[in-house]
Amino acid sequence: MNSGNFYQIYRESSIGTALTDALDQLISYRESKIHPQLAIKVLSNFDKAISEALQDGVKTKSMVKGHLSTYRFCDEVWTFIVKNAEFRVEAPNDLVDMEKLKIVACNSKKPGEVNLTFDMLIDPVPKILQNKKYVKLWAALWLCIDLALSVIIIKKVPYTEIDWETYMVQAELVVNGERNYLKITGPTGPMVYPAGHAWIFAFLYELTNKGSDLIRAQYIFLGIYMACQTVSMCVYIAADAPFYLFPLLVLSKRLHSIYLLRMFNDCINVLFMQLTVLLLQRRSWDNSVVAFALAVSVKMNALLYAPAIALIYAYELSFTRCVSLGAKFIAIQTLIAIPFLAENWQGYFHQAFDFSRVFLYKWTVNWRFISEQTFLSKNFALALLVVHVSMLTLYLCRRFQLSRLFRQHYKAHIPSATILEITSTTNLIGVMCARSLHYQFFSWIAWTMPYLFYRSARGRSYIYQMALTGVLWALQEYCWNIYPSTKLSSSIIFAILIWTNIRNISNRLPMN
Repeated sequence: MNSGNFYQIYRESSIGTALTDALDQLISYRESKIHPQLAIKVLSNFDKAISEALQDGVKTKSMVKGHLSTYRFCDEVWTFIVKNAEFRVEAPNDLVDMEKLKIVACNSKKPGEVNLTFDMLIDPVPKILQNKKYVKLWAALWLCIDLALSVIIIKKVPYTEIDWETYMVQAELVVNGERNYLKITGPTGPMVYPAGHAWIFAFLYELTNKGSDLIRAQYIFLGIYMACQTVSMCVYIAADAPFYLFPLLVLSKRLHSIYLLRMFNDCINVLFMQLTVLLLQRRSWDNSVVAFALAVSVKMNALLYAPAIALIYAYELSFTRCVSLGAKFIAIQTLIAIPFLAENWQGYFHQAFDFSRVFLYKWTVNWRFISEQTFLSKNFALALLVVHVSMLTLYLCRRFQLSRLFRQHYKAHIPSATILEITSTTNLIGVMCARSLHYQFFSWIAWTMPYLFYRSARGRSYIYQMALTGVLWALQEYCWNIYPSTKLSSSIIFAILIWTNIRNISNRLPMN
């Protein structure tokens, strides 16, 4: 929409198109004459210069007359389509007839300028909160509210035992020197997570007096939760997310339950994944691959992000650089798992990366509306795999315009908002096609769903976007808090997932 404090609409003009083409050639040139970030800065300066020039230097008035065919108002920009238009310029008195005229009209004030007026105070949308100068303060306010709310939850709501005891029994075996994954078991079954999980919970085992100090454990997970919240808000700020999404990150009952009252390993896995997205937005490539490797080392669901991350690297970096990052990812995974690989590498891979696991029907949240026989069938699993691969391929081909990758020396600068959208949608497609979702798996999507709801409503009025985002979030939250799941709650969850995916797959917003 805007770059800095100036609209980008003049980039579609003849002079703007010529400048964009010239910069693209300089970036794509064999020796890469300029860096993509310099090109972005040049375009930002162009937005500022042409806006100021037109505002200060153009005094001629004009008049348009014709039939208003369609109009739209989005992000404070009016778009009008006028048919059989007459365009008259005051001096000289020229008249131009045209069959179709498109008018794009923006606020005369720069986006980002804020003047407190009576109109603003009575406006149903508090526009001051959309200003980047205040969004960090807005986020900090909600972080403080969330911290206070979380402490109250720990003090007032009883802890619920689900997997913590199993984690601690398994961690005790690791602390005592057991390295054969086939022998690391607990009350609810064997260790089915990679080595990062084993080491982290072995550390937590020591910190919590062999797992017996539950209050200390809850406050540790409060720290993990607040770290997740902080990183997520930083990701949203980098993506220019609207202000009304921040409360939705804070007010989830199910999310507080997963982190503070159940203490699942998904919490740690998601923290590393959110950190990966933030580092990708900041172009910290080496650190991003470290964070991603740590996420996969805790739980393999992080691999759902892998296609998007790989293509982001391919678009931004050279082939040699991509290979080095891939090697670094493998090296980190190997280093973390070396003691277990040395003891029984086959047992390790079978337990930690078992893609053939079949979940129990009684725990499913997303497939309650189908029969247990269908749920457990191999044909159903195969169908989900086919749908997953098909939707993922369609989305990535449309979003990345993959033919460009085969052009020699072609590179692109992917905006932070697009990085968040691509990684989140890729993950959501995988979640929608998952063999089963348990309640703790909500943490995989909860941090990014408000943004995806907002993106799925793009192209509509601001009030419409805000209302639709709120309704979808409330429906999702309601259904994920129904226990046990019902056919209705499961159907609504699936409908929300498929609707959001289809809307984002069909989104043809430009990559850069």
